[in-house]
Amino acid sequence: MANPECQTCGNLGEFGGASEAYKPSVRELLGSATNGCRYCHLVLDVVTAIDADVLLDYRNPDTNILSLVVAMAESLHIYINKGGKKLLVDCYTPQGLNAEAAHRSLPLLLDVEPVAGSKTNLLTARKWMEECFHDHPKYKNHKCPVAAPTALPKRIIHIITGDGKSSVLKLKLLDSEETLGVSGMYVALSYSWGRVQPLKTEKATLRERKQDISWSTLPKTFQDAVTVANFLGFSYIWIDSLCIVQDDSSDWDEQAALMANIYENAAFAILAVSAASSHDGFLKVRPRLAEGIAEGTVLLAPKESCSSPIPIRFRLELGHYDIGMNWALGRIQDPLSFRAWAFQERMLAKRALIFSTYELLWECHSIGWKCECGFGDWGYNHQYNMEESRTGGSLLDSRTIFQHWRESIIRDYTKKRLTYGSDKLPALSGVADIVQRRTKDQYIAGLWKKDILNCLCWRVSCEPEDPIRQLPLECVGVMTEEYRAPSFSWASVDNEIHYLPGMARWTAQLTDLHSIHVGLNPLGRVSDAWITLDGLVAPAWVRLSPCDPDWKTNKLQLRILQVFEPGIDGSGVCCSFYPDVKLEPSPMRGGSNARRTPNSFSSTWPGVQRARSKEQQFADGWYFCWCLQLSDVPYSFSRTLILGCSHRGPGVLERLGLMQTLNLSSLEWTERWKKATRMRVTIV
Repeated sequence: MANPECQTCGNLGEFGGASEAYKPSVRELLGSATNGCRYCHLVLDVVTAIDADVLLDYRNPDTNILSLVVAMAESLHIYINKGGKKLLVDCYTPQGLNAEAAHRSLPLLLDVEPVAGSKTNLLTARKWMEECFHDHPKYKNHKCPVAAPTALPKRIIHIITGDGKSSVLKLKLLDSEETLGVSGMYVALSYSWGRVQPLKTEKATLRERKQDISWSTLPKTFQDAVTVANFLGFSYIWIDSLCIVQDDSSDWDEQAALMANIYENAAFAILAVSAASSHDGFLKVRPRLAEGIAEGTVLLAPKESCSSPIPIRFRLELGHYDIGMNWALGRIQDPLSFRAWAFQERMLAKRALIFSTYELLWECHSIGWKCECGFGDWGYNHQYNMEESRTGGSLLDSRTIFQHWRESIIRDYTKKRLTYGSDKLPALSGVADIVQRRTKDQYIAGLWKKDILNCLCWRVSCEPEDPIRQLPLECVGVMTEEYRAPSFSWASVDNEIHYLPGMARWTAQLTDLHSIHVGLNPLGRVSDAWITLDGLVAPAWVRLSPCDPDWKTNKLQLRILQVFEPGIDGSGVCCSFYPDVKLEPSPMRGGSNARRTPNSFSSTWPGVQRARSKEQQFADGWYFCWCLQLSDVPYSFSRTLILGCSHRGPGVLERLGLMQTLNLSSLEWTERWKKATRMRVTIV
């Protein structure tokens, strides 16, 4: 006969139903366990194993220190918050000791290896690789490409196994005269350089590298990568610092333009995500999940008195690499998860072998992810795959790819860091190359011609997406000192970006766009770029007030006039918007430098521009700007670009921000723009 459902823990969902969260106090757990609930007894045993003082101080008024979360058919999580100390504990049935799971919320899982580079882990990696190579290309949907020899990159590191007399591998760099026309299978390394520069190939050392690369000179991350590649049967590995001549700008530009091909053609990428630098290594002893916190085993009482207790393992939640954060520990766990270049490298690779801080993972288009802890195939969830839909094997259309670019790729890419801000566009140029091949579209500094109006609808993120992280994100971007992108591009600011949802009804039209790229990579750095839009334009004033509380939160007031007369007469509609970057008065008068604007727009009122000086000293007041209507949707949201004078040339404007307003009635929106003029404006 089944035990009645416990009101304290719900028997961990034993009787089915939706996932629930229980918040028992220690007193309630103790009472329920005393009354015979084996699940409350299990939770109490886990908690006391982690904190032996729980039973001593449970009479304290602050007894609600536990939050029990039950995820049906997945795993049991125990969330502990005591005195500001937050932990998330996973409980599971250990494989090997049990033939089946003890409970639907206590799945059969594996203990992770204490050493990342253990023989067991390397054999697991080989098993995953062989399954992917041999089986996944046969899948009907979401198939992985066939693993076959491809043209080698211009330079590649050759791993020479030797005659067996020495365990030390011999390496040398093959240059273009040895790789031209040669096919082979190779792996590519994705890693973080770190503050200390790795071993590099430069003009002066190129000849030496082609003769021999001494094992003792290789930094530890490189040694580990070569070890993995050799164990898995590969004779070639690509490492950027050695395969690109670092002090040759033309070679760097050439190879950056080929980055998509290099990582796409690799059999798989080795992601050294746990290594903070090239000298850190990743085949190392893994750190404890938290200091002073022991993993352990407790016993779950059997249902029948004649049966034996069931061992249940517990450990702190691993925080898989793709999540990027172990939120229970309140910190990012993998150094490489910060790096913008690595974001692109992972996207470009067909497959990836990931050495995270706490476990090993395999990623590919067929299964999504496999992980060392044995949670199993995570199903098809490769969020950056742009070839197939997630529900079938059909090719994605251009519209879906553009949406994917805006709402997934740019959002996640702008969270990453770059050592050099000038790499903002080059570090995503390989991904842009894939999108361009799929859509046959023109690329301009991070935006796409066919989707240009949607691509303009970006904002600097004001709120953290993950409420657990509570990271302080400013509502205004940081403008770069040196030019790297036009003002209408998200690449012109150094902040996390999010896109507003796509729209289908626009009032503005693109009439022209152009960019001037620097170097050999047409999708990389630009020296200038502009777009010309045809749309409704209205004069407006924006209030800059350093003493205003809203100024500190970067929320600015904007007044769109209904009559075109200089000055603030109170007849306009007042709105609010968040600028892309800090603003300051422009040395140019509003309208006086815009030769493409009608005479009626001319104003002697001071204009406004993106702030270029660190010290912002100016008078509190209203400053002239323009509003360009992008969309007009009565009873819904409408979007408007806020523009100011640009110092980059006469007759051009620069983007100050994007305003989205809710049209409560069609009459209100019509009144707001009833005297706007349709005109063409060029934005730089």
